[in-house]
This record gives sequence, C-alpha cells and structure tokens, in this order.
Amino acid sequence: MAETAAISRPLWARLAVILVHVTLPGMGLLWLGRIRAGLAFLLPSQALLLAFQPPLWLLPTTRGHEQAFALVLVSAAVMGLLLMGWSSLLIWRESHLRTVPSPKAWHWPYWLAWIVLVPFWLLTPELPIKGYHAVSESMAPTLKVEERMWADNRVGQGLRRGDVVTYLGPDGGVWVHRLMALGGDRIALRKGIVILNGKPLRQRLVSVGAGPESVRILSEQMPDGSTHLVTDLGVRPQDDVPEQRVPAGQVFVLGDNRDNSEDSRFEPTMGGPGMIAADDLLGRVFLIYWSRELDKIGRVP
Repeated sequence: MAETAAISRPLWARLAVILVHVTLPGMGLLWLGRIRAGLAFLLPSQALLLAFQPPLWLLPTTRGHEQAFALVLVSAAVMGLLLMGWSSLLIWRESHLRTVPSPKAWHWPYWLAWIVLVPFWLLTPELPIKGYHAVSESMAPTLKVEERMWADNRVGQGLRRGDVVTYLGPDGGVWVHRLMALGGDRIALRKGIVILNGKPLRQRLVSVGAGPESVRILSEQMPDGSTHLVTDLGVRPQDDVPEQRVPAGQVFVLGDNRDNSEDSRFEPTMGGPGMIAADDLLGRVFLIYWSRELDKIGRVP
C-alpha cells in the first residue's frame, strides 16, 4: 500500500476548489474526494430542481396566481443559496489539507457526476418561466431600463388585450410590448388615443413631469376594465394612425412609452416589428422581480 500524508494546501488552491464548487453544491466536495458529503449536497440540489417543477406546470397559466408563483421561485432560490453556502463553508474547512502522492485520483467522482448530470438535465423539462430585463425605455413607466421581470412562456394560456408580452423582434432579439389588438380587431390612433373596434380607450391624467418636455403620465383603461400607465411626450407624428384590421393569426402591440417606442405602428422597413405573428409570441410578462423602485417589486405590469 502506498504511504500517504497530509500536507497544507496554499490559499490560491483553496480558492480554486471553491470556484470548482460554485458549479453546483457538492461538486467541490467530490473534487476533494469527500464522496458521501458531496452526494449529500448534490442529490438534494437536483431533487430540489425536480420538486419545484410540478407547481409550475400544474396550473395552465400564472394569471391570477402571480404571487404564488413568485413564492415558489423565491423559495427555490433561497433553498439553493442555503445549500451552496453551507457546503461552501464545509469545503473551505476541508480544503486546507490534501493527500499525497496521488491527489488526482480523488477527482474521478467529480467527473463521474458530470457524466451523470448532463443527460439528466437534457431529459428534464425546461422551466416555463423565463427571466428578462428591459433594455430600452419603450415600456416606461411600466418597465424602465434594467428592471427585471418573469414571463410565462407556456403556449395556449389565452393572451388578452392589455397583456405585456415578449416576442421575437425583427433583429432576432426578445422585445417587450403591450398587446393591444388581436386578430380580427380594428385599431387606430387619433391624437394619441387608441381607438379599438371603433371605441376610444379612456385616458386619465395621473401626473405631469417637470422639464423641457411636457411629460405626462396617463392611466389608460382597456375594454375589460384593466388599466395601465402610459407616457405622453406631446404631439408626435405616430399619435395618428389610420384604422386597420389585424389579420387572423397576428397581433398589434404598442409600447407604454407611446412617443418613444418602435412597435406595430412601424413596419420592419421603418425599424419596427409591424404586425406580429401570434406564433412569434414567446410569453406573457406576469411579475416584476427587481427594480430600483422598491414598490414595483412584485407588481404585475
């Protein structure tokens, strides 16, 4: 039997083990040869991934259950962080020693774990909830730059007028706008007021901003009674759009920042998306989960 001894591991090497561990809870312990301890953290973390998937699939939509879905997602994140923190402390304590002369022999459980996990992840259903962040002011004041949101990407959930939706933009990226008209609807804009199926949407002044431009925040009411805020920067050419009928299988979207948004009023040749094929819709934004304005966190846009 080969003789072994414990020698001190330098600080940089201990930090490297921690970085290895950041991949998944328990992986660093497997790298150190602590198989039982590593599996004790790795297996619960993967079980956690599976345990929190059914609640996300049982309900056909997040509509009306936004806060419950947020609680499920936050609970999963907190439990994952606790597992990571606990196992990281254990690794830091264990990583100051290593066995010689063949420490590399310890690493086989680490690589074996990856060989098992990769097929497992490939077979695991993709989560229906996707995270996005706003990269422009086109949806202000509802969504400001760098605010982050969750979208429900399940198809067949019955999108409604007034929903905030994500879709494939003309540049191939994910765009976010408010769905204003469905296939078969007639829509027009007159002096900034949306005319939907011959009836103007009611607007109410909420506030007037100070500055060189007369920025007005308006509350706009959809036919079903739901309301949302829109930004009005004054008279603009895009305030008037002739009435048009939305073809079947397509939708018409507008940005809440009506005077600073490239939406369905603009054809692709003008930099906008034009009418959007319903098949290009990715999902419905149902919750803002991060904002510098703390009162917006947890709000349905």
